[in-house]
Amino acid sequence: LTLADWDAEAGTITLVIQAMGSSSTLINRMAVGDRFVGIAGPLGRPSELHPAAPGATVVFTAGGVGLPPVFPIAREHLRLGDHVTLIAGFRTKDLMFWTGEDEKLGRLKAEFGDLLDLVYATNDGSFGYAGFVTGPLGEMLEAKRPIAEVVTIGPPLMMKAVAELTRPHAVKTIASLNSIMVDATGMCGACMVPVLLEGRTVRRHACIDGPEIDAHIIEWAKFLPRFHQFRDQEADSLRRHGLGVA
Repeated sequence: LTLADWDAEAGTITLVIQAMGSSSTLINRMAVGDRFVGIAGPLGRPSELHPAAPGATVVFTAGGVGLPPVFPIAREHLRLGDHVTLIAGFRTKDLMFWTGEDEKLGRLKAEFGDLLDLVYATNDGSFGYAGFVTGPLGEMLEAKRPIAEVVTIGPPLMMKAVAELTRPHAVKTIASLNSIMVDATGMCGACMVPVLLEGRTVRRHACIDGPEIDAHIIEWAKFLPRFHQFRDQEADSLRRHGLGVA
């Protein structure tokens, strides 16, 4: 579940929701006229945008539903006059979205033209680059194309792979973390992110210190298992709501 866009004048927000657990599944079953009792947010810290050096590009690697949160950040870089390379990865062509000429990415390309390079990758090779987003990114790094920074948003394993790829090249890399959150105030500790600072592990929390954190200081081996910490409770919730087993 991610905030993808907004219209302050109309008082509306756009959410993109992938059905995973009971809550997101039930949300996706809502009909026109249904409503939330309330929505709290925004949480965490705002994105920090720094104008790119002349000739450099800001690279975004978006995996699946990582594309919606990438969209507004990339748009703001384009409005700053930065060149943006957006690499959007999907498991297969059938799961692609926002890619048509009259959809969000198509309209963004029409508005900014050569300032925006769009690269699509599919795991099964059914559209665009055959493989993961790390493929096109790796080619850019090997070609020594000037990269101002990389922003990666998507599955944790994808973000880890991007961080490992850019580290030897000393390219600044930011991961926007989709940690499990319970109270979203930093009190519960569910979204704790272990980072390495000056040789020791320090606790950060995605809900108040993130969601964007330097991908090169995240201790991924300690962080990734935390995504499974409520798996039994999630499966139980699906059963109790008659939605099957996770």
